[in-house]
Amino acid sequence: MRLWREATLAGVQFAVIRISLTYVDEIILGYNIRNDSSSPFETARQGVVLYAQKGMTMVTNAVWLALILWGVTFVIFLLMLAPAGAVVYLLPGHLSGWGFVLAIVFAWALKAAFVEPFAIASLMQVYFEAIEGQAPNPEWDLGSPKRRASSAS
Repeated sequence: MRLWREATLAGVQFAVIRISLTYVDEIILGYNIRNDSSSPFETARQGVVLYAQKGMTMVTNAVWLALILWGVTFVIFLLMLAPAGAVVYLLPGHLSGWGFVLAIVFAWALKAAFVEPFAIASLMQVYFEAIEGQAPNPEWDLGSPKRRASSAS
């Protein structure tokens, strides 16, 4: 029983980490575009450091957003059952099980097309508000000139 609880806890922790890191690349790309830097690699590095500095804020928002995302996806799935069932009903033969599969495919496609871009935009808004006026902490930034100078001496 204890092993099962530990495995479940580890699974939940892994899910939280996975959810919070799903959209990091899009957020950092948005940071690069917003700053219009002549050195995109330097700007991206600074963006990652700022993301790490505001990690708890980003993780909390990502978890809530993921729960909302899956809830909306489930509602879309329920709404897609009727059209999928109608399509399968029009096909000849015994294809009633395919209505369920078709509803899943429709829901997944709508999630990817409409819901996930909303999630990315929401997390970008949280990120930009969290880092407003912030500078990357040199102790967190392995590539900063200050960090390189202190490690060389």
